[in-house]
Amino acid sequence: GTSISRNSIHHSNHRCIVIEGTSNATISSNVAYETAGHCYWFGHESIDNLIIKNIGSRTNNNIGWRDRISGHNDHEMATYQIYSPLNDYIANVAAGSDGRGFRMYNDWRTLGEDLVNTGKGSLRRVAMRTFKDNKSHSNSWQGFSLYDFEQFFTFRDDINVPVFENLMAYRNQNHGIHANNIGSAEFRGGVIQDNQWGVYIERSDGILIENMQIKGYTDLIKDITIPSNRLKLCRTQDWRHEGLTMMNTRWRYGEHDN
Repeated sequence: GTSISRNSIHHSNHRCIVIEGTSNATISSNVAYETAGHCYWFGHESIDNLIIKNIGSRTNNNIGWRDRISGHNDHEMATYQIYSPLNDYIANVAAGSDGRGFRMYNDWRTLGEDLVNTGKGSLRRVAMRTFKDNKSHSNSWQGFSLYDFEQFFTFRDDINVPVFENLMAYRNQNHGIHANNIGSAEFRGGVIQDNQWGVYIERSDGILIENMQIKGYTDLIKDITIPSNRLKLCRTQDWRHEGLTMMNTRWRYGEHDN
């Protein structure tokens, strides 16, 4: 298959590497720095690709809402913008984004060229591939933003579920991990520390968190931020700090908590 490897990309005015309508490619050991909009971008029809050991640093906010391409959201920049759960994402690093580190959003459609619905069905309900050993730190928003995983409704068991393994999220100004609308998933291992909110899971059910270390402020970050003349991790000082928050409901399917 195709290999896109060991490239250095810097000061790009729009994205770094874009993969769409592509299968059996390896994207590995690339380094991107000071780029605008989403950096590594994986579209709905990118399938069976391996994304491993890439680094994205300083994904900037130079693209505003008025500057974006119609139908796209590069003004909400993520170092890794992922629309396909059908690739393997292993040991990648996002650092210092003006937005998010990793953003995974599964659409209820499969969109093709020019964002036209291909009729291939919902990406929310397919079996997610490997997502492990990824690291996200020092981002202005979330380290990992994970939205709309409904694999449970295809297999109807707690075995064939998405697994997020050994994630590291630290020194993010908002959430380490922010997850929304996940119907059963496992978070195995990993370290979450020095974020405003550690792990925030809402509108989700059947979540297993196992062998994960969740820490608040470590001694090192306290030494840097506590003195009154030092820069704080979070710009909004009246926000509360939370290690693990979970809100349990399947309201979208007519099921409500009592």
